Amino acid sequence: MIKTTRKIASVISYQLSVISYQLTVYSKKLPTSQLIIHNL
Repeated sequence: MIKTTRKIASVISYQLSVISYQLTVYSKKLPTSQLIIHNL
């Protein structure tokens, strides 16, 4: 049970890091989206 929970947590954290990386690349391509992310 604990092992599966850790595995799920590691997968979620990995996906979050990938999403944040894609957002960073995306915001560098579009200056307007960078402003939107900054306002959040």
